[in-house]
Amino acid sequence: MPMGYAQDLLTILVCIALLVVIFLTRENDLGKQIVILGIMGSFFYLYGIFVIDRVYNLAYYLYLAIFSLSFWSLIASLASLKGDSVRRVEAQPSLQGIGEAAAGGGA
Repeated sequence: MPMGYAQDLLTILVCIALLVVIFLTRENDLGKQIVILGIMGSFFYLYGIFVIDRVYNLAYYLYLAIFSLSFWSLIASLASLKGDSVRRVEAQPSLQGIGEAAAGGGA
């Protein structure tokens, strides 16, 4: 089996799960939106490698389409995130001092 086909079969299963999550996600459900962004980012990375590494086979144009659509989906999704919903996300108490320490404020 050529290199990309096994990955394509796995990606089809992930896409089906992604579609289910997308249709079940409410507009204000930030956790699921972040999961969707993560999956789209992984598609962008994976198929970017396939496109840039010149994996020329029958599915090359499909790889190029997935790469392009995942890029623009990431841009549109990030642009549509509401600022107030992102601001209300809080880190666990054990992680809250890490950002301050990294910024030089001490923990």
